[in-house]
Amino acid sequence: MAHEIPLHFRAALNPRELPAVRVQRLWALHAELSTAVGLAQAAAWLPPAWPHLLQLLADPAPEVRAAAVPLLGHLGAMLAGGREPRLAGRLPPSALLDWTLALLSPAGAAANTPAAQRLTPEIK
Repeated sequence: MAHEIPLHFRAALNPRELPAVRVQRLWALHAELSTAVGLAQAAAWLPPAWPHLLQLLADPAPEVRAAAVPLLGHLGAMLAGGREPRLAGRLPPSALLDWTLALLSPAGAAANTPAAQRLTPEIK
């Protein structure tokens, strides 16, 4: 899957990059996903990359979080359109609630592990 993820998204995940550069890359990805071709290509990589999207939504830089929010709409459009059946059953029903509580709790905010990694089910 990593080879399918666009460079815009992979580079935006790098916390060593300046927030302004990461925001610029996320907006470039948003523009790419706003086309029918870009959205169709993202059907292969965006749904399985949801933990990374959660990581961006929990980023310490508010501008990175704000630039990542539109990607939720693209993910929702794919899931609503039934383009990604492989995701069914892989997310626990309480994943969003668990993620929100982890972000709001003092222990969750201070943890070194990103919320997305704490909430990703272990592969057995």
